[in-house]
Amino acid sequence: AAETKDGYMSFAEAAAYVRKEVAQFKQGINVKFYMESTEPYSDFEIMDLFKAEMLKHTGVSDEGDYMRWSFQQWSYNIVDDFDGKTHYVTLSNVTPKYNNTAEQEAQLEQKLDQVMASLNLSGKSDYDKIKIIYEYICSNIKYSEEVLSSGADPLNPPDEMRVYYSAYGALILGSTTCQGFASLTYRMMLKAGIDCRLIC
Repeated sequence: AAETKDGYMSFAEAAAYVRKEVAQFKQGINVKFYMESTEPYSDFEIMDLFKAEMLKHTGVSDEGDYMRWSFQQWSYNIVDDFDGKTHYVTLSNVTPKYNNTAEQEAQLEQKLDQVMASLNLSGKSDYDKIKIIYEYICSNIKYSEEVLSSGADPLNPPDEMRVYYSAYGALILGSTTCQGFASLTYRMMLKAGIDCRLIC
């Protein structure tokens, strides 16, 4: 993305850049951006605004709500140089705690393409597409007994259980949580041309 104002990207450019990096499961992401506002935002408020822009619904199946739930937590360092009119923000070492790996995501993508092709959705009504996807998910995926019996905190699952909170856990392992069911549904619906949102 083009950088302006002494090496700082616009807010939207920076969010798009980090979105692209997160889609590739990168760690330690660094970016500088500016926000024109006279509002004296706290660091937390800036990050809330940034995350909302980065994870906005784009209609692309591996962005938006899917990406929002591909990690529950992230760490970062933020420095805001505010001159009363513009926030010059340095965001460094952005490190999401992903629920699956880049390799697993590649396996998911391949399997997802195979499954979508096998469902023969071409020419079907939206209702029929939704019904076929729903029936596929109900027939092939079960709720993870391991997670159910563990009492794990869904907002901070143990590392060895994170995969069950992903679409990978759902489609590849056939065992997932409600979050994995929802993430896979989101991906499949958008791939079928059905607009879909994941509401928590």
